[in-house]
Amino acid sequence: MADMSASSNDDILGPPPMPDDESQGFLSKIFKKKDKPEEQKQDIKDKEKLLRELSEEIDKKRKELVKKEEELINKSKDLEQKEQSLKLMAKAPKDQK
Repeated sequence: MADMSASSNDDILGPPPMPDDESQGFLSKIFKKKDKPEEQKQDIKDKEKLLRELSEEIDKKRKELVKKEEELINKSKDLEQKEQSLKLMAKAPKDQK
């Protein structure tokens, strides 16, 4: 009788659910693994290309910043020299009097 009640429960519940993509059988997992390395290789190549482009851009920006820094240092030195010469010019007329 227990068998009869189990089969009647199957009729009530319907057919068993279809497996999800995540819960695949053993063979389908093996076949999918063969597809993934190709995708992974392309993904790795894309990431390497992106990394190369980003590092080139970073180097370019770094060089620009170094150049701007050098320009600012030179301007600062020029301003200091002008300031010193103005101080000397301001002192010179006082000494002549």
